[in-house]
Amino acid sequence: VLARQKGFEVPMFTKAVGTIRNMFGNIFSSVGGILGRFKYSKRSRMLIRCYTIYVLQIAGDDVTQDCINLYNKHKKDMDLTSKFWCLRGIRDPKGSEAKQKIVDEIKKQFDISVKETAETARIETYGTLDSHLCVDSAARVEVIILEALIHIGPEVLGVKKDLVTKLMKGIMRRGRERTGWRNTQECSFGLLAMDKYLNTYEKQEPNFVERMWIGEEYVKEAEWKG
Repeated sequence: VLARQKGFEVPMFTKAVGTIRNMFGNIFSSVGGILGRFKYSKRSRMLIRCYTIYVLQIAGDDVTQDCINLYNKHKKDMDLTSKFWCLRGIRDPKGSEAKQKIVDEIKKQFDISVKETAETARIETYGTLDSHLCVDSAARVEVIILEALIHIGPEVLGVKKDLVTKLMKGIMRRGRERTGWRNTQECSFGLLAMDKYLNTYEKQEPNFVERMWIGEEYVKEAEWKG
């Protein structure tokens, strides 16, 4: 879906999205279903189900009521990633008392999970024994939540832009470390979060000349444009 939005040709796009809609309507009609037979934990089942909602939402479907119903029924089995994917899919999240209640509950958990320093911030979460079944990791959770937070609008959760910038700095710093992004999942969701951040907060193209002096002696200059 995202590749198509970026202008790439995606063969069998309509059929693929139709298959996902069918999966959401049938395979996930109960929290158990097929995933239950393969011994996925409730948390992992909800993560997969909420990811399906996320895909349908970016494909253009109105999943607001699905998100509200799913959250209210299964919030105890959701981790922070699932909750943010649900919140991401709710149109006008402050538009009713029921929606505002969801926002307030997720904000409370988010505030507890965020750890700030003077320069950066990170989101601390805890996995389960079957996290590997969903290719889940702390680094992936962090970038998914950041992308969803920017999409929703940090003001909806009462979050200042400074915190969003700190989270982005922390993610970029850890991405450059040896223990940074270790697999395709972490890299792909990390790049999506960076793309969302840059196109939201730094979309103005650079157009300036940088000059360097040592004392009063001119050394060189470089033009930054486009």
